[in-house]
Amino acid sequence: MKQLNAAKRTALRARAHPLKPVVMIGAGGLTPGVLLEIETSLKAHELIKIRVGEPDHAERETMCTAICANAGASPIQHIGKVLVIYRENPKEETRVAIRKPSVKPEKTKDRPTRKSEGRPGSRSGKTRGKQQYGAASESARRPRSTRR
Repeated sequence: MKQLNAAKRTALRARAHPLKPVVMIGAGGLTPGVLLEIETSLKAHELIKIRVGEPDHAERETMCTAICANAGASPIQHIGKVLVIYRENPKEETRVAIRKPSVKPEKTKDRPTRKSEGRPGSRSGKTRGKQQYGAASESARRPRSTRR
């Protein structure tokens, strides 16, 4: 069990605030299955909340120390029936990814492009009578007072 300084514990409490309990200990107490689940959760998240169903405060405190001793974690907080524990994951070596050149498919000439087809429902290039869509008629260009 590694002891953390007060500033680190405060920061971890802040990080743990929005978390939901990921392990719940019921009437069976600390079984090997519960300890395995705590170990798995610590590997995945580093910081976890545990809900304990035991009504006695002293019993919950001994459970917390047993969990931390077994998992090699540090107790962060114990409020009511919720325990927060932390175990820093070991830093793994990061591998440098080698980028492969991307291979783009060749464009074929027989496939029409979107620009040549035009979009469905678009009015570009279509005409209505003598005037083209988008172009204002002569009466629309004049002020309303002079229209007839």
